[in-house]
Amino acid sequence: MESSNSALVAAVQEAAVKGCLSCEKAMELAEGLAVSSMEVGAAADDARIRLSACQLGLFGHGEGKGRILWPADSVSKELRDDIEAQCADGKLPCAKAWAIAASRQVTRLEVAQACEALGAKISVCQLGAF
Repeated sequence: MESSNSALVAAVQEAAVKGCLSCEKAMELAEGLAVSSMEVGAAADDARIRLSACQLGLFGHGEGKGRILWPADSVSKELRDDIEAQCADGKLPCAKAWAIAASRQVTRLEVAQACEALGAKISVCQLGAF
């Protein structure tokens, strides 16, 4: 996906730190500029800015680390039910993981850890990273 919005590319470049744009900052940019998160991701690609610090712990967490995700020790029945209800073919879209975290009042990383424990994979990054 290629961005044709030079103002958006410039905003991404300005927000980037050392050639990286955090997931959190990218989502803030999308909201603040009233564009889709996928457009911000495409602008980052156009600017050759790496996306970092995935809020689900999947990528961009420092040199050699990449992921900071591990399976939860236990998963509540309610969280398990929410994840299983939103999964298709063992995959939970990133946006649905965020929605579950908000509705359960847990962190996004906790939802991702529950997914790891349940064998569900996070899919369809809101920024287009995967």
